[in-house]
Amino acid sequence: MEYETLSLFGIEVLEFCFLDVMENGTQYSEGTFTLKTLKKFDGRIVIIMNDWKVLIFDHEGESVEEEFFLIENDEFRELLYSKFPIK
Repeated sequence: MEYETLSLFGIEVLEFCFLDVMENGTQYSEGTFTLKTLKKFDGRIVIIMNDWKVLIFDHEGESVEEEFFLIENDEFRELLYSKFPIK
């Protein structure tokens, strides 16, 4: 299986095998998060909406277990601000 990498502003977020592009976002399957704080969601169905809201589905893939905007993740925000410092 060949993995692809999802990056935002040069920060790797997710490695995945399958994706399905939808009108309002993209669904990723068989993914592995590269951010340590999100590793607990590895292997789950993940939808990243066009506004970068992340939807994490339960183990059965039937309902949303957690949702957040990527910028709300402390690890991602620290990496982003280290690459692009606020002046």
